[in-house]
Amino acid sequence: MARLLDRDELVEHWTLLEDERELIAGRRGPTRLGFTVMVTFFPELGRFPRGRREVTDEAVEYVARQVGVEPGDQLAGAVTAGQAQAWESVLRVPEGQRPVAVGSVAPR
Repeated sequence: MARLLDRDELVEHWTLLEDERELIAGRRGPTRLGFTVMVTFFPELGRFPRGRREVTDEAVEYVARQVGVEPGDQLAGAVTAGQAQAWESVLRVPEGQRPVAVGSVAPR
């Protein structure tokens, strides 16, 4: 289970950057929210969430407000290993870093 986040952590780790906004521009509804959660989760841990329980409600609500989507329960199906694999090729990975497989631990 994800731990509670304070306001500073939300802003630091879950605020969309301009290039991330470009990635989500054409997505709608639960896909828009799920993809955005994946985009904002990846840089912090070097992997995608293994499921909804890894993302706090505060983070989902914060991200949802940024993209104009209701958080609701629709995210549960959008944050899955299958979706992460499908979206992995779309997400930009920093030069020299390989995408980390869903469910694996990122090297430190």
